[in-house]
Amino acid sequence: MKEGLSKTKMDTKIIYMTNHDRRYASMKAACEALQEKREISDFCLPVKVERSSEWSRNWERKLSGSSLVMIHLMKNALKSSFWRDCKNFLETSHISYFVDAIDGETAEHSDSISGDVLTHFRKYSLYGGLTNFKNLWLYANGLFEKDGPQAKEPEAYTWAGIYDPDAPVHHRFGGVSLISPERKSAGAGASVLPGGMDLG
Repeated sequence: MKEGLSKTKMDTKIIYMTNHDRRYASMKAACEALQEKREISDFCLPVKVERSSEWSRNWERKLSGSSLVMIHLMKNALKSSFWRDCKNFLETSHISYFVDAIDGETAEHSDSISGDVLTHFRKYSLYGGLTNFKNLWLYANGLFEKDGPQAKEPEAYTWAGIYDPDAPVHHRFGGVSLISPERKSAGAGASVLPGGMDLG
């Protein structure tokens, strides 16, 4: 963390901005679960960007006073005038931000965010799942409220695999076996989740 971003602050406001429906729903569920336990401020908020969204005073009011804005925009949204105006507002308002992207010019972030912090942000987002999304909120909050609940490290999950009963080797991914001996009766083409849960 670079000097200037780290500080103790009550009622920290953190925004997660996305135009992706499922990501919005997941981050909203994670945020509300933590707020219910009073582990993050009620000022923390996921916001949904629509295709028709245009930068306006209303958006400025939503983002004003934020300690951090986390951004996950799909497709061409990062090339839009909305994002250009949003980025300009964040920078002129000295609001820290990062864009959840892994390649090229879309992987933007403010100078106040160090490489290690950025790596954590991206791992939480890349690995996904409610637990990682909760820890993303906690990690972001912990950058500003040092006495708050501590986030766990990002955790990779094996979500699904394809069972081939004739395969000579049961491959492993992310340190988790895709096949357990008990699943040999599942049949070719069965999708298997960790713990032996079938997708169908």
